[in-house]
Amino acid sequence: MRFGLVSFAVLVALGLCFPGSLLGQKGADRGSVNVRQKVDSEVLNLQRNFDRSKKNTDLFRVLKKTELEISRVRKKEPRQSEADEVYMDQLAAVLGEIPRDGEFKKESCFDYRTSLISSFEPKSGSEIKNPALKTGLDVLTALCRQAK
Repeated sequence: MRFGLVSFAVLVALGLCFPGSLLGQKGADRGSVNVRQKVDSEVLNLQRNFDRSKKNTDLFRVLKKTELEISRVRKKEPRQSEADEVYMDQLAAVLGEIPRDGEFKKESCFDYRTSLISSFEPKSGSEIKNPALKTGLDVLTALCRQAK
């Protein structure tokens, strides 16, 4: 019992002397993985794959695959900073609002864009400030450009 208390006291003392090195450290602080960079990389790859896709079904398959990969990466890696977690949550929500194959109509792209903006940043005016919404709108723009 006494050994356990002494060990605990030593760990607490080390934690106070070297904050962030032993106790209470978040995954993002360890520098182990930057999940947000991986997510942004997946979205960039998504846009590149849109350019290579020949059919609408390919576009939506790539979109779904990217959403699943983002979800997998986020579950596998440690929790990130609050700002990064909020960004990734909002990006997932924006991507989830893009209509899927069968519902998607190229002539409705302006309406899709307007709907996303009004849902995620209703008081934005002419300038979008939400980085997740900007990224999602870039994906929508690429999708609309390539869709047939």
